[in-house]
Amino acid sequence: MNPSKNTPLLSVVVPAYQAERHLADALKSILSQSLGDLEVIIIDDGSTDGTKHVIEHHIQSDNRVHSIHNAQNLGAAATRNAGISAAQGRYIAFLDADDLWLPGKIEAQLTFMEAQRAAFTCTAYQVLDANGQIRGDVVPPSRAKREDLLKTCSVGCSTVIYDTGKLGKVFMPNIRKRQDFGLWLRLLRMTDEVHGLKDIFVQYRTGFESLSSNKISAARYQWDVYRNVEKLSFLQSSYYFAFYAYAGMKKHHRLAKQTSNKKI
Repeated sequence: MNPSKNTPLLSVVVPAYQAERHLADALKSILSQSLGDLEVIIIDDGSTDGTKHVIEHHIQSDNRVHSIHNAQNLGAAATRNAGISAAQGRYIAFLDADDLWLPGKIEAQLTFMEAQRAAFTCTAYQVLDANGQIRGDVVPPSRAKREDLLKTCSVGCSTVIYDTGKLGKVFMPNIRKRQDFGLWLRLLRMTDEVHGLKDIFVQYRTGFESLSSNKISAARYQWDVYRNVEKLSFLQSSYYFAFYAYAGMKKHHRLAKQTSNKKI
């Protein structure tokens, strides 16, 4: 699959802001994958904690690790886009600095992509709370089209790989939140569907804000994607937002039920 011995097959984009606590574990989960033909691009988004020292340690110990440093905090979209721009691999993947890849993730996903000639894939993932306890699982559909994602999106950012050989480099819209969702919609203008693997290969850590605060903020940016990124009409946006809100409530209740069952 690799056209050049000097070019990595996979580029992993890792945005990092105040990530000292979890970054080393995230990087270990990448570098211990069974596929070694990769590069890791860490973009330090103006951190003021020990993030820089964690990055320097890994650069010195593994030549697959590279870094970009933003002079000031630019936000997740600009930070991830800097990583996409610098990426040398045919395939681009994402891992947030507080998330983890489980063993076999890359190999299973790239094997699937090659066999199915799929340009855009994701996997199932576990949701962890701030203390690292499992709250539940999110399993994407086997196939989803752009229309499906406009209604509800089960594509986790840290689970995605897309093929630049088929799609070229595609960047995130420069918005503060939901920029990953905006990218998935852009990719689905170039390929018919996103393929979802049912196996859990990622652990996603929820934020430290309150659940209600997170949901209100996410809803605002979801609407912004509909109206200002996708340029949908008010009626179209309202139609899709109704599906989004209903799916969000179902997901919240399902995760709460899974968490409750695990405590029994």
